[in-house]
Amino acid sequence: DDQGVHLEWTCVKSFQVGSGVSRKAVSCMLLHLDVKTKEPLVLVGSRDHSIRGYNPRTWEQTLQLEQPEAVTALTMLAPPGYPPVLVSACTNRCIYLWCLATGALQHTLKGHTSSVTALAAMPDGRLLSAGGGGPAKLGHT
Repeated sequence: DDQGVHLEWTCVKSFQVGSGVSRKAVSCMLLHLDVKTKEPLVLVGSRDHSIRGYNPRTWEQTLQLEQPEAVTALTMLAPPGYPPVLVSACTNRCIYLWCLATGALQHTLKGHTSSVTALAAMPDGRLLSAGGGGPAKLGHT
């Protein structure tokens, strides 16, 4: 007898990036709410090396970023007084920091010994955690 909470939900959008499920499937998603504009953004990372941003009200694509290999994880850094930074992980053992406002790559963090498959950040944006097949790493931003 399952005593857990049962939630009902309705799918409002289905994503498949590109063609060919095995190579270009969605690998991660992130919901972001811009604190200044109050505009929501759905960020979708995929195995085709892309990160796409969608307005969930219209499903219009508003952003596309490319990294060298498959996207494995996404998180946000939002330090007070600074524009939001999108953080993406990759199968090439790197972490990328993107200016969300311009789409420009700001930094590449190297040093992992295997694919980075997990990211987490403190809400104030001052601490980033990353992990994968090797040891997890913590860093100040």
